[in-house]
Amino acid sequence: MVLELARRGNQQRLNGERGTGRMANDMIKGEQVYTPQEVAQVLKVSAATVSRAIRDGKLKGIRVGGQWRILGSDLVRYLNVETQAALDRSNVRS
Repeated sequence: MVLELARRGNQQRLNGERGTGRMANDMIKGEQVYTPQEVAQVLKVSAATVSRAIRDGKLKGIRVGGQWRILGSDLVRYLNVETQAALDRSNVRS
C-alpha cells in the first residue's frame, strides 16, 4: 500500500498534476504500522528526516524491538499539522 501511494504520487508529478494531500490521508490506514523507511518513501524524504521528526517530537513513533514504528493515524496527524503549518506560513507572506 505504501508503495502504491508513492507510485500514484510519482504518476501525478509525471502528468503535471498537483497533489492535494488528500491522497495520503485516503490511502494511509490508521491501524497500519509503518517503518521509517516506508514513511520516507511516502513523503519522498530520507529515512534520516523521518527519524529526526520522531526525535524532535513532530512525528509520534514507538520502539518495537529497538526499531521505530509509526502508526498510520500518527502519520496522517503529522501530515495534517505540517500542511496547516505550511498554509499558515504562506498566508503570513501574502
